[in-house]
Amino acid sequence: MQLSFAYQVTKWDPATRTVNPDGSVDWAERPDADGSIEAACLDAISTFARELGVERLTLRDIELRHDDSDLAPGSVLARLFGPRLEGCYDGATVDVAGARLLVREALRAESFDPPAPEEPTLWCRFEAEGRMFVHTGYDLYLYIGASESCLPAVEAVAASGLFPVLVEQSPYDPTSAGAMGELADVPPVDEVFWAAVDALVDERGGVLLQEHAGWDRWHRVVAGGPRPVFRPRAVVEVWPDVSADVAAVLRGILDEDDDPQRDLVYLTADGAVRSVRIDEDSLPGIERRLAGALGGFAVPTTVDEALPMLLHRAACPDADGVVRVRANRF
Repeated sequence: MQLSFAYQVTKWDPATRTVNPDGSVDWAERPDADGSIEAACLDAISTFARELGVERLTLRDIELRHDDSDLAPGSVLARLFGPRLEGCYDGATVDVAGARLLVREALRAESFDPPAPEEPTLWCRFEAEGRMFVHTGYDLYLYIGASESCLPAVEAVAASGLFPVLVEQSPYDPTSAGAMGELADVPPVDEVFWAAVDALVDERGGVLLQEHAGWDRWHRVVAGGPRPVFRPRAVVEVWPDVSADVAAVLRGILDEDDDPQRDLVYLTADGAVRSVRIDEDSLPGIERRLAGALGGFAVPTTVDEALPMLLHRAACPDADGVVRVRANRF
């Protein structure tokens, strides 16, 4: 969402910026030992929101590394969205206080000072349509977009010790020319989509559905089985069914790379579909975890590998039938 004004809000003083001959940039170090810089960043969001009359912000383009297990009841995400994140989806809204909590966690996850949180951290774009946006970046970088110049807010943020700088656009703007070039038009998840899935099931005996909506969930569809219920604005990709030779799937992952970083989807003995990241952390117990699995599928990691395997792709529309999720090209 492009607005008339975009501000980079940062702890770094432009006067201390030194550009080296190799193009790298050095700044005078400014640690945030007491958390005052973080607090000022969060106050900047409230200050702009108050001046613009914004009370709620919409979550867009959610990214979250999460295994679909229940969250700790006291965690920020559980308090805002429920222990299974049932309220967390593209298009959900939070009040300014909730946005501050989420931005705080995102900033901490991208900073070594203070330590990053151990719980799952959500990154997203916050938007108030036509009025305001908030984007977070590395090392306490914040980008705030506004429909007005908001000079009193800019002055207040500067007085807090931060450095608000007017920029052409946020580097995280999803409507920039570069970002728009990465987006794809996808058809809706509707009866046409399900007819195509049914045809693939008749042909193959079963297919896997990968549901992208901030974090991934996997489903398996077989003849006569139920249709899964997707989260709002999910992007759904259809892949070939699991292979019955789970050991061969695992061996293929391990043989192709000494340091594997690939997800393996497997079918448990009770028919549940699970996934595990195959890496150095999971390898010691992977055979025990896959014991009794009825099938496996190695998730492709590159475009060249994925495109020949991808069977279909669609996105869940809003209630009016319009697809509004921003889906990247594969």
